[in-house]
Amino acid sequence: APRNQPIAGSDYALNRTNITQTYEPEADELELLAVARINPCIFMDYNSGPKYAWIDSLTGAPTEGATKLQSVSEMGTWIDDKVVNYGLECLQKPMAKSIRLQTRFLGELFGAVESAGWLQPTAELDGRAYQATVAAHAPSPYDTLDVRYDLCYDGTNRITIVQQTIVRAS
Repeated sequence: APRNQPIAGSDYALNRTNITQTYEPEADELELLAVARINPCIFMDYNSGPKYAWIDSLTGAPTEGATKLQSVSEMGTWIDDKVVNYGLECLQKPMAKSIRLQTRFLGELFGAVESAGWLQPTAELDGRAYQATVAAHAPSPYDTLDVRYDLCYDGTNRITIVQQTIVRAS
């Protein structure tokens, strides 16, 4: 799967034969499994056909925020690795040059992941999907670079609410 899509749901069903599900969890049991960060693989009857699929995409992260989603954890880890590794390339360069290089790198990286659908604009970032600041660290501005960024990841549809209203003809 692309890094921003969890391996769950109908697109990533088990491709096996002779599978037998021995227990059918109730809705309240599925809710308890989600709270326990357990992602069951169960039989589902999709429009595209019956399949055995993982029905959730939660990580083991003890949080209720976006990082509880597997796709957000994957994207966040990948981005952190890229930023840290580029930060290593900026070591032992003049501070002004390091700030310029790191700022350009973050703009290119975050622009690319936004266009790939990893990020979404949010009111918390004034309608942007990301913001970043690169500056000399205030307590030790001659040898320490401070890189900070805020991202709003695109989430995962874990629950779909459907409502039908029947209107009487006049």
